[in-house]
Amino acid sequence: MKNLTPIITSLVAAILLTACNSNPKVYKASDLKNISDSASYLSGVLTGEQMRKDTLYKINIDVYIAGIKEAYSKDSGFAIAADQRQAVFQRFQQEMDKKLSKLGDEFLANIEKNKTVQKLDGGVLLEVISEGSGDFIAIDDSVSFHMLLATNNNPKVFNTREDSKYPVPFTKTIDLGPTMIEGLPLAMSKMKVGGEYRVYIPFNVGKLRGAKPGDVSILNIGDLVSKKAN
Repeated sequence: MKNLTPIITSLVAAILLTACNSNPKVYKASDLKNISDSASYLSGVLTGEQMRKDTLYKINIDVYIAGIKEAYSKDSGFAIAADQRQAVFQRFQQEMDKKLSKLGDEFLANIEKNKTVQKLDGGVLLEVISEGSGDFIAIDDSVSFHMLLATNNNPKVFNTREDSKYPVPFTKTIDLGPTMIEGLPLAMSKMKVGGEYRVYIPFNVGKLRGAKPGDVSILNIGDLVSKKAN
């Protein structure tokens, strides 16, 4: 059977603890008698911090702790048999994906309300930040541009002006960097040289590497320079 450890680890990091019905002991530094106690306590703190950061998913903390205690004390007799574990996590992952997809749809619907946003085929959204004064980009052009990448759930900029401004074939689709992802060529055909634009690409159309279901790829496009095909 497939190793479940990576799945369990990713799920634990992606869920939020619910309020615990019991009254657990609150530890003080004086309660930690040795380095093993300290390491055990710190492991719990770090896991709890990761779980608390996500506001979308919740588990029952009492059941969660009970599972840990049972697994620590025995080898069999668990409420969920070993051959059922994979199916449980797959079902849970499906539920997570549905919720994330709904959030992605809601994010796009809110962006679409902006008067400067145009909806293209496949649900791709094009926001005009500043209209260029040059010609429209053509499908067979080679284009040099500055592109910053992010998602609605991760505002981190994935690349910078220095590493992204290279001439690329307009019709080429690659995952990251100074490249194209699905949905971007269509959006760029609506852009003018010299303009600045923001493109929102739904997960089911095109996605950045590492994106999760429901993530909307957000691409800021500027410094457009077009070289017409011969």
